[in-house]
Amino acid sequence: MLDALLAASEAAPLALPDLVLLPRKLVTPLAQSGILHPLDGYFDLAEDQRWYPYARQLVTVENTPFGIPFVGDVLLLAYPKALANELPLDWNDWLVSRYTLGFAAADPQATVMLALYLQAGGAVRNAQGKPMLDETILTEVLEKLSYANRQGKLPAWVIQAENDQLVSQSLAEGKIDSGYLWGSNFLKNDFREWRASAGFLANKTSLTLANGWIWASTSPIPDQIGISFQLATYLSEAEFMAAFTQSGRYLPTRADAYSYWQANELTKDLDTISQLAQAIPPDSLSDPLGVALRNAVLAVIKDRISPEQAAKDAVANLSKP
Repeated sequence: MLDALLAASEAAPLALPDLVLLPRKLVTPLAQSGILHPLDGYFDLAEDQRWYPYARQLVTVENTPFGIPFVGDVLLLAYPKALANELPLDWNDWLVSRYTLGFAAADPQATVMLALYLQAGGAVRNAQGKPMLDETILTEVLEKLSYANRQGKLPAWVIQAENDQLVSQSLAEGKIDSGYLWGSNFLKNDFREWRASAGFLANKTSLTLANGWIWASTSPIPDQIGISFQLATYLSEAEFMAAFTQSGRYLPTRADAYSYWQANELTKDLDTISQLAQAIPPDSLSDPLGVALRNAVLAVIKDRISPEQAAKDAVANLSKP
């Protein structure tokens, strides 16, 4: 889609659509290319507190909003409802418990690792705007995973899992007690007798990552831009969004949409998780960070390299030109 829109803007700008539904990863490059129109002057997203914080982040590039949030997805920790009063939701308590955990350690984006690193207080951008990792904080995260692995709390397949499919499968088959997976996968697998949280607490802090799609205008005709955003506003109303996300097994990007979902404990869980989520960093940061974090966690779990050395290597490799 990125190449098609860029090509159309050069060769046939009148062929550009007035309104387009974009995944998060395309928002930054298209905004920086000048194809997307800023939302300012057409709709005040900041004034409406019904949008989740991560939803505003999805549409924002360099402090300017370039669209209206629509479909969301959040990384969550799933576990059976039967364990709701037993499973420790604090990292340190979980490490000394009998419960197991699954996640995709071989994920090229290292989404779980990035969430754990951010939750521990790690920074991902230096003063020059380049990707960075804090060696001390990364070591702490890797030490916890190393300990969990040595205690047999991580299944052997985590080093092979590149996405959350094995996580959802293992949860459904009762092979693990808890697992990190995307909310969309969780909902598509219809885990009705399950609960979810933003993840294990670290230093009493809860944080997770979110992704999503936004409505944006690429119209080359000035008079059509406002009309495009009016349509996007209608399509992002709570009732329509609720029906679309519930049928498609995604998450709403505004809290009041859940009032149109069937109310239950899980709906409350998803709302709470969405309040705690922050948008995945743009590709210019998340791609190199993903490589470094993936290599680090695999080095610790698969190759039995010390957390200190794995963290040092990750920081060094990230600093290479």
